[in-house]
Amino acid sequence: MTAAQGGRMLALIAIVGLALNMRAVLSTVSPIAAAINEDIPLTTGSLALLGALPPIIFAAVGLLVPALASWLGGTRLALVALAAIALGNIGRGVAGDLSVLIGSSALALGGIGVANVLLPSLVKRYFPGRIVPVTAAAMAAMAIGTGVPAVVVNPLSETWGWNVALGVWGPFAIVAAVPWLLLLLRGRDSRDSLGGAAPTAPTGMRRVARSPLAWALLAAFTVAQWNIYAMFAWLPVVLVDIAAVTPQTAGIMLGIYAFMGLIVSLSLGAISRRMSDPTPFIHVAVAAFLVGYGGLILVPTGAPWAWVVLAGIGPTIMHVCLMLVGLRSRTPEGAVALSSFMQSFGYALGAAGPIAFGALHDASGRWDVPLAIMLLLALIGSVSAVALRRRRYVEDEWG
Repeated sequence: MTAAQGGRMLALIAIVGLALNMRAVLSTVSPIAAAINEDIPLTTGSLALLGALPPIIFAAVGLLVPALASWLGGTRLALVALAAIALGNIGRGVAGDLSVLIGSSALALGGIGVANVLLPSLVKRYFPGRIVPVTAAAMAAMAIGTGVPAVVVNPLSETWGWNVALGVWGPFAIVAAVPWLLLLLRGRDSRDSLGGAAPTAPTGMRRVARSPLAWALLAAFTVAQWNIYAMFAWLPVVLVDIAAVTPQTAGIMLGIYAFMGLIVSLSLGAISRRMSDPTPFIHVAVAAFLVGYGGLILVPTGAPWAWVVLAGIGPTIMHVCLMLVGLRSRTPEGAVALSSFMQSFGYALGAAGPIAFGALHDASGRWDVPLAIMLLLALIGSVSAVALRRRRYVEDEWG
C-alpha cells in the first residue's frame, strides 16, 4: 500500500468513525424515559424539549461552521466535535438533575452539529471522485450509530442503570478521534482546502440564499428533519398507546426505524453508481412515509413492524440531500457553505416537529392527528425533488 493509499484509507476510517458517533444522543432517551423519570422527573414538556433540542442546537451551531473551518481547518474541527460529543455523553451519564441532563445533551449535540455540516465537505475534500459511495458509507455508519444504541439502551438500563446506558457512548467518541489525530500528525489537515477562501458564516448565508438549488435542498432536508425528530421523540410512546406493544418492544422498533437508514445507505451506494442523479430516491422516500404513516393511522395493530420499517425508509430524503451537497458544489468551500445553509435552517425549521407533534396530540387527545399532519408535510419532498433534477452548481448561482 502506497503512502497516498494509506492516507485515503485513514481518511475513510476517520470519516466513518465520526459518522458512527453522530446519532447515539438522539435515540437513547425516549426508550428509557420511564427509568430516567424515577430519578429525574420528565414531564411532557421536558420530553418535548429534549426532542426539539437537537435541531435547535444543530441550527445554531451550523451557522458557525464555515468560519470555524476557515479558522481551525477541517481535521482540527473534527477533533473538537468529537471532544464535545465525548464530554457531553459522559456528562449525561453522571447527570443528577434535569439541568445537567439538558446541558450535557446540548454539549454533545453541539459537537454533532459541527460534524453534520463538516462531513459533506470532508468527503468532497478527501474523496472528490467518490462522493456518492463514501457518503453512503458515512450514512450507513450513522444509521448503525443510531440503531444500535436504541436497541441496547433498554437492556443496558435494566442491567446497569440509565446513567450507564446514556454515558457509555462517550468513550466511543474518544476512540474515533484517533484517526483524526493521525491525519493531523501526517500533515493531512484540511485547513488549506476548507479555509482561506471559505466565506464567513454571515457572508456565506447571503450568497447561498441567492441560489434556487439551495432553497430546493433546504425544503427537502426540512421535510426529513420534521419527521425524523418527531419520530425519535414520540415513536415509542405512539406505539405503546396505539399499537399495543410493550415499552421494550417499542424501543426495539425505534431501533428498527433507525436501522432502515443502514439498509437505505447501502442500497444507495450500490444503485447510485449506475445512476447520474439520486433525486428519484426522494420520491421513493415520500411514498414510504405515506404508506408507513397511513398504516399507523388506519390499522396501527395490523402490521406495526411493517409501518415502522416503511416510515424508516422515509429519512432517505436526508441521505440524498447530503449526497447532493457534494454533487451540486464545485469546491469544498462551496460544499461547506451549502451544507451550512441547508442544515442550519433545515434543523431550525425541523425543531418544530417534536413540539408540534406533542402539541397536536395534547390538543386532540389522539395520535392520528399529528401523524396525518406529518404525512401531508412529507409531500413537500416530492415537489423539491422535481426542482433538484436539473444539474447545476451552487457556486454558479450565488454570483
